[in-house]
Amino acid sequence: MGTMVDRSAKTAGLAESGPERVAPVLAVSGLLGALLASSCCLVPVTLVSLGLGGAWLGLLAPLGPWQPVFVGLAVVSLALGFRLAYRPVPICAPDGSCPSPRSRALARGVLWLGAALLLAVIAFEPLVLPLLPG
Repeated sequence: MGTMVDRSAKTAGLAESGPERVAPVLAVSGLLGALLASSCCLVPVTLVSLGLGGAWLGLLAPLGPWQPVFVGLAVVSLALGFRLAYRPVPICAPDGSCPSPRSRALARGVLWLGAALLLAVIAFEPLVLPLLPG
């Protein structure tokens, strides 16, 4: 006769597969891209303003020419992440597995943090840099 198979372990893995798994990855990569884009300009000025300076800040200067690449990667990652995080999903799959609402909320929070940082990076040079002395 057939054996009973516990499908709860299998369906739990299916609930977090596909787009539900990709959204947090895109959120983190968008945040990382925004951090890299800010590493040449915004991060050093912020750290110096807080009194956290040092010779090591000069090591971030070679990342300056790469800022447009980092901004582009961050924009693409954040756009795809927002698309996946805010797309309508069924409450539960036909097999009874349900996606975790906490992981969606966390991904959305990281996406908004990355978007705010990226907006600060993009607005920093034309708006804030001219106001700084020297």
